[in-house]
Amino acid sequence: MNRFQYWLHARTRYNLHSPFLFDLYDRVLVARLEGERGAVPRRDRRYRDMVYMLSDYCSLKTVEATDDTTTLVGTQSVKKAVVVCRPHRSKQAEAQWRQLCAYTDYNIAIDMFDVGIVLHNPHLLPQQFLLR
Repeated sequence: MNRFQYWLHARTRYNLHSPFLFDLYDRVLVARLEGERGAVPRRDRRYRDMVYMLSDYCSLKTVEATDDTTTLVGTQSVKKAVVVCRPHRSKQAEAQWRQLCAYTDYNIAIDMFDVGIVLHNPHLLPQQFLLR
């Protein structure tokens, strides 16, 4: 998927009908942390900020972290989350992203082109979102 196809198909928060996901979108997904500008590339900073805000919002702890993937676990409404940096950077990365979204341990997949998030929230039905 290229960026044009993403913008053509991506939706906004008004397509989210779950109160949990609407609140997550408002407080985490579109929020921006004021950090160092120019020192870290924008996409990598967005990934790092997303991991920080998601772990803070959902009370998750980092279990495993690599350059492109961070796994978080918790005990509240979100039991497990994986944040992926640039899931569409190559065909191999996109195939891994699709495989992760299809994995049965996760029921919510949020694709924001530069950052992808999969969550396990037992209170929600399985859904996939392409959000901007």
